[in-house]
Amino acid sequence: MIRVILSFGIELARTAYEIQTSVRDQVSKMTNKDVAKVDVIIDGVKTHESTTEEDKNNWVEPEHTD
Repeated sequence: MIRVILSFGIELARTAYEIQTSVRDQVSKMTNKDVAKVDVIIDGVKTHESTTEEDKNNWVEPEHTD
């Protein structure tokens, strides 16, 4: 599972798909195995007004499930 925060104004579905296929291809290349699935979770959309410090304060570390 990959969690991302994307910038306002980009195509969310297209970008998530590109991340998904890129990760799948790289993992397949590194391991020589087929990848069953790659989950991309869009946690939020960052606007231009967001500051780096604000982003750090708003990030909540998800519980590790592995």
